[in-house]
Amino acid sequence: MKSQRLLLLKIRKGFDCLEEELEYEQAQVIRKLEYLKYKVSPSTFSKILNEKNINPPKRISTLEPYELGIDEILKEELNMSFNEKQSAYFKSPSFSWKPNIIPELNEDESKGKGDLVYNAAGRLSIQSKVDLMESAQKEVVEFGLRLKSFSEYFTKRNEEEFKVHIDALLKRGVNVKAYLLDPKSNEASIYFDDRAKVLREEKKSKGVIQESIERFQDVIKQYEQSAYPGKFEVYIYKHIPYNHFLIIDGNTRGGAMVVSHYIYGIERSNCPTVQFSKLENPSLFKRYWQSYEKLTKTAISLQEWLEKYNM
Repeated sequence: MKSQRLLLLKIRKGFDCLEEELEYEQAQVIRKLEYLKYKVSPSTFSKILNEKNINPPKRISTLEPYELGIDEILKEELNMSFNEKQSAYFKSPSFSWKPNIIPELNEDESKGKGDLVYNAAGRLSIQSKVDLMESAQKEVVEFGLRLKSFSEYFTKRNEEEFKVHIDALLKRGVNVKAYLLDPKSNEASIYFDDRAKVLREEKKSKGVIQESIERFQDVIKQYEQSAYPGKFEVYIYKHIPYNHFLIIDGNTRGGAMVVSHYIYGIERSNCPTVQFSKLENPSLFKRYWQSYEKLTKTAISLQEWLEKYNM
């Protein structure tokens, strides 16, 4: 059972190690903790580290993010872990260990940096999409509206252009997930009726989604028979959509993302894209990742959706 005394001791000892070994300041550690998605604040961290403070935070829930985060930084960057009996951090012996430096979350990314690429031309070409997907180690996510083009890549394009590349990902154990809007939802009706005021073909969009679903049923059936270690999964969500996501390994430090906002009155294939990585643009990535998580939180599998409507 964790106690306030133990947590305060670990946090203070851990920061001492980071300060002595890597010359980190409080602000640097806070930015690393923020990158790791721990909810922390500079003022609380300062109170915790000030041993002369007679009223340090008492709640375990307040102290835990700092304790867990500093544990993670020390393990990744110095291969150190805490020994409760000796009340100190020690390096673990390992010949093959290599440091993994955790980035600092930089909120000043108004212009973006590093690998951020803005493409005014619109949707990625099939080859560009394939090139990005092939870098995946764990997961590829295609989040869109109708996924007409994406579903047709499997059925109406030469297999060498797209499908064989998905096959290769699944063979490597990479999971591929697709998300599309529930065509029977009120959200779909509101969204497409509004867009149809300026783009007449949008009126057919709910039917287009249904056709995509039928194509995905065939694709899923094929992959279920293949028994690849990676899974091909399709989900249905119910929210007003704002943009398309292509996400590569989003829940890892090596994540990458392509975002295309749905601009009113403009065909989705012509909406500009922005491409960036978590390593180079962690703050930007975090914002979009949080949006993706909220959009997909209540999504259901295609099979659940079919059963819901007795289809």
